Amino acid sequence: MKHLKVIKYRDYFTINGSRIGLQRRHGHYPTKAIATEEAAKLLAKHTLGQLDEVIEYKNLKQCAKVFIDYENDRLDLGKIAAETLEDTKRAVRFLIGEFEDQPSKDRIKTYEGIKIGGTHLSKLDLKNFNRTNKDQIAVKIESHIQGDANTKSTAHKRVKGAKQFFKFCVRKGWIIINPLEEVNIDVHEEYKDKAPIISELNVKKIIKDGLKGEDFLHQVAVILSLSTGIRQQELRALKWADIHFDDSGIHITKAVKHKTKIINKTKTKRGVRFIAVDEVVLNKLRELKISTRYSADDDLVFATSNGTIKESKTLRELAKRISKRAGVKYIKWGDHRHYQASSLLRGLGADWAEVSSVLGHSNPTFTYKQYGHTIRNTLKSAKTSNISAKSIGLK
Repeated sequence: MKHLKVIKYRDYFTINGSRIGLQRRHGHYPTKAIATEEAAKLLAKHTLGQLDEVIEYKNLKQCAKVFIDYENDRLDLGKIAAETLEDTKRAVRFLIGEFEDQPSKDRIKTYEGIKIGGTHLSKLDLKNFNRTNKDQIAVKIESHIQGDANTKSTAHKRVKGAKQFFKFCVRKGWIIINPLEEVNIDVHEEYKDKAPIISELNVKKIIKDGLKGEDFLHQVAVILSLSTGIRQQELRALKWADIHFDDSGIHITKAVKHKTKIINKTKTKRGVRFIAVDEVVLNKLRELKISTRYSADDDLVFATSNGTIKESKTLRELAKRISKRAGVKYIKWGDHRHYQASSLLRGLGADWAEVSSVLGHSNPTFTYKQYGHTIRNTLKSAKTSNISAKSIGLK
């Protein structure tokens, strides 16, 4: 039988396997020699009847299962991190909805997927992923990602995961173009999720009036959050063994995994840290430990009534209640962290390394990008007031 044709496609080589029941672009090989050798093996297997039955892929849902299996293999080989795999899975779910036969029961959020012209992306015929439709598909996907993501960081992860998925489909020969190959979201720009500046007056109103009527556990949770900048996932995973009364601080080692009730690693490696806690706040924690049924070292500090992990929506609803009661604009739970960062910057000045360490950021550069405007505004206000005072002869 005639040899299978090896084709150079973009920056790699592929095999035209259509004569033996495979895809027109089968495989993804770095050199022509490797592709030619693989083509000879495939032809030999076909001749001997040893090729696996060819599966005809018609939609992205089928492709997604193969792609995630491939990514799981990469995880097992240590080529990607578990967190990267989870980001990729979420990106694919956002694109096409739930594709797994048995979705994890631990996942809280489910995705319906994107529709194009009334048709779910998961059901769109793979033949539609061509150069004629490329721009239309890209614009639709990008607008959905930008519209749904709360931050550009989330949008960036979704675009990255989706691009990897489509690139895999192109390599397999299931589609001929990657609709997102020219789509980029630069998370290093000045962007909308720059940390807000939280008024100290409003925070005092939260403490004085907002906490009235809340049970003691919720009061302490808010106070600890505002005074330490601890992430809500870290607060929900905090155990009594992590509270060091003698050393006046808390040791952050774990966090509740995003959109689950699983206690896992912290968000970043630098998330494992010791945070100094004021004696007044420590006394609140001592009082809580005495009054709670769950006070063993392995018990959660802020557990539900039956000792389990609180859901993130419980804290979100708490934040709404106390803001309303205090008569201030809604201060989100995540804003507690921004307030603490601003307080640290006011006290420490532009010591980005120290503030980054307390907050558990991956690096000081990220801290500056998030909070640089805080200290710039403070310095600008001080300079402005100084000039104003001089202009009327007070200085």
